[in-house]
Amino acid sequence: MRAVVIRELGGPEALVVVEAVVPEPGPGEALIRVETAAVNPTDVMVRVGALVQHGAAVRPSSTGSASTSPARSTRSGRR
Repeated sequence: MRAVVIRELGGPEALVVVEAVVPEPGPGEALIRVETAAVNPTDVMVRVGALVQHGAAVRPSSTGSASTSPARSTRSGRR
């Protein structure tokens, strides 16, 4: 799968498209297929370092925290 990640603080040039492994859902989790995602103001604030004092450090992290997608697979159980 492709993902847009933030590896360092900065402007739009800090965004990198990478190939990532499709994760398996754990107990009580669902795997969704994201076909479209929005980059909202919170994503931008994380990228520029405005939320570091709130624990949103770059580690790397991915963008697109707002999405609507159908479930791809689920796994029963408690999380």
